[in-house]
Amino acid sequence: MPLKRRGKWYHFSEKVHGVKVREALGTKDHRLTKQLYKERIAELMRSNPDPSKVACGYTKMTIAEAVEAYADERRPSVKPRTSQEWIVSSRPLIAHFKDLQLKRFTTASICAYQSHRQAQGIASKTINNEVALLRQLLKKAKLWHRFQDEVHKVPGGPRRRGRALTEEEQARLFAVAQSKPQWLWAFAAGVLSFLVGMRPVEIRCLRWKDIDWIHRTLTITVSKTPEGWRTPSLNTTCVKVLQSLYATAQLLGMAEPDHFVFPYHARSVKASSDNAPNKRF
Repeated sequence: MPLKRRGKWYHFSEKVHGVKVREALGTKDHRLTKQLYKERIAELMRSNPDPSKVACGYTKMTIAEAVEAYADERRPSVKPRTSQEWIVSSRPLIAHFKDLQLKRFTTASICAYQSHRQAQGIASKTINNEVALLRQLLKKAKLWHRFQDEVHKVPGGPRRRGRALTEEEQARLFAVAQSKPQWLWAFAAGVLSFLVGMRPVEIRCLRWKDIDWIHRTLTITVSKTPEGWRTPSLNTTCVKVLQSLYATAQLLGMAEPDHFVFPYHARSVKASSDNAPNKRF
């Protein structure tokens, strides 16, 4: 416990909301220090942090310390995947800047980092993601205004244009996809993507209860944005493919209304297990 006696009085030093707090407990009796410490920390945790003090605390942090504090602070309001992406993007920043405090950053040091990563052959998108994380940390420390006019994104190379499949290529693609029974789910996903216009996330999150066999429609409630929620109709090809999937799912015991149409099981779970969970791709 971070309690120390300075002169006649006991003090504590603790980090709350990412800010280092040092205060006197107002007692000389060591028997009261633990209780007073716990009460004061609880009071500080309940109160909203002072933005100026938070920013001041971040200025003295290294990249590693700032990322940890920032992830802890934002964890209730972001998805776990977002926090994990911050951790991944911070690794090359930590390796490059080491113990450099945020207040010591300069425009030259950030631009030198971009050049260094380019020399390593790292993709522009990856470099921009890393600098974007650095920008978030510097904004939190109220320091980004020093660099915003000088630090720019690394330009990417020329974008490759896609090409639509010809009718012959489409026919060959679906013929090959149907050639093996174990490819049934991949074939069905291709049909839904091609004929219904479903996004990957919409296909992965599709459940059996979302299919209306009578009216031959799908109800999409998970999409990239709420505007993607819709009820598309199904043609004969889509219905036949989904019926084949449903028959296979019944044999595997994965055809309950809440089960995913495109399930998977973790490698640690045996496929023959009766307790194998029904999860999405």
